[in-house]
Amino acid sequence: MSSSGIGGYLRHVDGLRGVSVLLVVLYHAWPDTVPGGFIGVDVFFVISGFLITRLLLAERAAGTLSYRGFLMRRVRRLWPSFALVLAFTLLLGWVLLGPTALADLGRSSVAAIGLSSNWYFALTTDYFNVGLEQNFLLHSWSLAVEEQFYLVYPLVLIWAARFGKGVEVLLGALWITSFAGVLFIGGTNAAFFATQLRVWELASGALLWCAFERGAVARLSEVQVRWLGRLGVAIIVLTAFLMPRLVWWPSVLALVPVIGALLCIAFPSRGLAARWLVGLGLISYALYLWHWPILKGVDILWPGPPDGVLVMMILLSIGLAWLAWRYIEEPIRRRRRLEKPAAMLGVAGLSSLMLGMLGWQYHVQGGFPGRFSQDINAIAATASDLRADSLDCKNGLKPLADMLGFPAEREPVAPPGQRIAICVSKDYSADAPSVLYVGDSHLGAIRGELSVRASERGTRAIFVTLAACPPVLGVVWEWEGVDRAERCQRLQKLVLDVVKTGQIDKMVLVAHWDIYGGNTPTRHPEFGAHFSRLVDTVADQTDLHIMLDVPTHDFDIRAALIREVKLPWLRAPGWLVRARHEQVRAPYLELMRAAEQRGALTLHDPVPAFCPEEICIVQTDAGVLYVDGSHVSLAGARFVLDAVPNLPH
Repeated sequence: MSSSGIGGYLRHVDGLRGVSVLLVVLYHAWPDTVPGGFIGVDVFFVISGFLITRLLLAERAAGTLSYRGFLMRRVRRLWPSFALVLAFTLLLGWVLLGPTALADLGRSSVAAIGLSSNWYFALTTDYFNVGLEQNFLLHSWSLAVEEQFYLVYPLVLIWAARFGKGVEVLLGALWITSFAGVLFIGGTNAAFFATQLRVWELASGALLWCAFERGAVARLSEVQVRWLGRLGVAIIVLTAFLMPRLVWWPSVLALVPVIGALLCIAFPSRGLAARWLVGLGLISYALYLWHWPILKGVDILWPGPPDGVLVMMILLSIGLAWLAWRYIEEPIRRRRRLEKPAAMLGVAGLSSLMLGMLGWQYHVQGGFPGRFSQDINAIAATASDLRADSLDCKNGLKPLADMLGFPAEREPVAPPGQRIAICVSKDYSADAPSVLYVGDSHLGAIRGELSVRASERGTRAIFVTLAACPPVLGVVWEWEGVDRAERCQRLQKLVLDVVKTGQIDKMVLVAHWDIYGGNTPTRHPEFGAHFSRLVDTVADQTDLHIMLDVPTHDFDIRAALIREVKLPWLRAPGWLVRARHEQVRAPYLELMRAAEQRGALTLHDPVPAFCPEEICIVQTDAGVLYVDGSHVSLAGARFVLDAVPNLPH
């Protein structure tokens, strides 16, 4: 098979686009069923690298390559549908989103217009960004990556093409550098959005075209080509359906769908040329744009919608995508409308300015809280307990080691949201007992109120927190990334060393136990063994206390309450019932109660207060108890501690 076999219109590549967008849509609709559907974006990157390199090198060979012309074609291809969806999204946000989420949407819209939304999400997303999943433009990050690629790559390619095999050398260097970044700095929330960690996927497609140009792809029989193409499709589809539910990305595992994409492109399969798949491929860009805000909008109106509703929304997205492709994308791309470049740029520039100004106003006005009643604004203003006036906080384990006389090396600075926080209550008696609190973000949610109460009693309270790090040695989420996992392990080990000194009178563990040891997909397979080992280790060293988890909901509590007040005629949210929470926590609760019965620890359970009857409460006269589905608010922190009065503080 030579390069001539991959020339002309590549129908099978449009079919591959159809597979990719379908996987992404299915993932966003049913993430538990298609846990790896997000790899469709990785496949898109490979396709883009291949097609853009093919186009640029062909134009260079023909002497028609123009950087300005290339960018103009990108504007015609990408901007019309994006501007339409962006306008729809800003309107949808005005109708459905609360002030905080609308302000976030405004900021992200400005970033999207500025071709940098991936960096906006990389810098703003962390464990506590509860409004992120409500952002109707979250999916624009991948468009920003491609747009940045389109701006830089043609210039670099034109330069490299002057030197013999310069293109291959350049692409090889980019591939190695980018993939090395995946190995060494991948696996964080920010890394998922980082352009430099996606370049190798684009370069993979580009290198495939170079291989065809050089005749480096072997000639194969029609049967061999067909089976290799089928193998590529099978790799992509199986990866999407068999991907572990929790996996950090991008990682070395991304090689699998990339190889599948390369096989699909290099060896055309008849299956990919199917009419319905090619049709999806032709509208894939518009479908990618439309499906996310529609699915998120429905999720706000109807948390946990039934499958039938999701199917209807997907069909609606396909219909809108076809209309946009048929009556907006194609006429403008083929210059049947806005034929002159000046007209096209004028409309694109003016619409960008207008939409950008609207998004900026969303941000400046704080999401326009005046749109809502006082009741809705009170719900939207529910905040986490971030009080720090009674605490002295530092980052890293060294402050804790220094405080208690341990040698410890200074750690590299971790990204925001991934830092170990060591806090000590400011006001305590010299002879006061020391209470060590260790936990994840659920401890962070009540730390402020705990410190206030500890100071009132004169207790020396020491808080050690790291988000998504269970306070049980050996229980680590590898999917959070290698660096974060190692940080968590160092924290777990140092805490045990501290306890063994005898300087800690009481130790309190506070964590999101449901996701570590409950009946959940994230449960650690050896949680029980590691927990028992921890209890045996510290039983004779300190007085061990454990605060059980607060009830966890599957949706944002504040958004659901706002929807209930604003749109009371809609279906009521599916509030958590106690029986369901008891089922989730049954495995670890049985283990912990057994340890309590033998006198190894003391349990403190807030659930009876949160679930006094069948349906668990989410607000009281004091305010809303949650800031999302599981982290309590300032009012919630007070409610929790009132519910467990014997918790040491």
